[in-house]
Amino acid sequence: MINTISYNNLVLYIFAFILTFFVTTKTFIPNAGFSIIAIVWLFYNCPLLFNFNKELIFNRKFIIILIFFLYLSIHYFFNFDSRHVDDTYIKFPFVFVLYFVLVNLIKNYNLLSKMVLIHCFVVIPIVLFMAYRSYYHFNNLWLSPDWETGTRFGKNTVGMFLVFCFTYLYGYLQKNKLFLTILGLLIIGACALYTISRGTLISITGTVLLFIIVSKRKKLYIKSLATIIFSFFILNYSFGFNFLNTFIDIKNIGHHQSVDNKKLSNLFNIYSDSPHWGGYTQRASHYVSVAKKFPDRPLFGHGMESFRRDHGTLAHNDYLTVIYEYGIIGIFLFLYILFIHFRDLFRLRKRILDDYRWLAEAQIVQLFILLFTFLIMTSYTSPITWYTLALSAVVVEIGKEYSGSEIRFDQ
Repeated sequence: MINTISYNNLVLYIFAFILTFFVTTKTFIPNAGFSIIAIVWLFYNCPLLFNFNKELIFNRKFIIILIFFLYLSIHYFFNFDSRHVDDTYIKFPFVFVLYFVLVNLIKNYNLLSKMVLIHCFVVIPIVLFMAYRSYYHFNNLWLSPDWETGTRFGKNTVGMFLVFCFTYLYGYLQKNKLFLTILGLLIIGACALYTISRGTLISITGTVLLFIIVSKRKKLYIKSLATIIFSFFILNYSFGFNFLNTFIDIKNIGHHQSVDNKKLSNLFNIYSDSPHWGGYTQRASHYVSVAKKFPDRPLFGHGMESFRRDHGTLAHNDYLTVIYEYGIIGIFLFLYILFIHFRDLFRLRKRILDDYRWLAEAQIVQLFILLFTFLIMTSYTSPITWYTLALSAVVVEIGKEYSGSEIRFDQ
């Protein structure tokens, strides 16, 4: 039994290590990113690991997710000869099985905490190398995900994964305030901001604020916020470096806007002089497009990947994508999956042992950030999305065993 547990843990540690390289655009297998390699590694070891796990977890969450998968499969069946659907649909079996496997293999908080900390500390040398190449080799004012070409393509993915790591490490701060933890937060936070991504900036700000609301140790996070604000003013008034103005300057480069027009509203402007989007920015125009076409097929939607086929671009918004392509039924299932993960985790948060309370609090913040991510990216098929949901389910399932069964979470 000890050897089985050790092997189970080793498989999951290696999985976490490989998955961390998701932050890059590189891979050593053509057409297979590191997230796929990590999932294949996990699936390869599943038969042996499940052979020793006699009681498999299969609860209401799995049933709803399975229904969602079947509903998407029906859409695929009716659109299988359309553009882009194969690339999208092939991800679903992988991410849904990934969810099921992780919930059944991660059996204790110690194992889970080590997995998320592997992400946090493995990602540091990776993004430091990316930042070094971006600044010194390409002379870029932003962190480039591609250290060979220096392009900005994929910067949002890099930024959001860094926020994913930052959130866990920021939660871990309440358990371990050693220099290495603080240094890790500074490096991950700085590299995340170096992506010059509005979504990343808002997400990392949201993480800092949400911990004050969610955490039992509010004083720690209030002090952290005060330190961040104090550092901002020191950099601004003592060294003449205003991060927000610099951020806007870099963001405006190549957008036909005056670099001298330093307005915070530039970060959130929804209007544009471009004739292509009806007077709105591209992303703002998607709301108009969905509002116009949604009434045509409100119940079942227009079909998988129909938004990209109809408008020539992704919606960069999962809520718009799901309601446009899968209709009311699809958006209901999607939101209900999110709701039950939130509900169960929120009910459990005060019942977890103090040593691992940081993990539950970080997971709650992680879900809030995920809700925001859905507003700015098309990520409902992403392995990281379902990985985040799986970890939330894991926290709840382990918590049930620790705290007893007097509360029924799936009712």
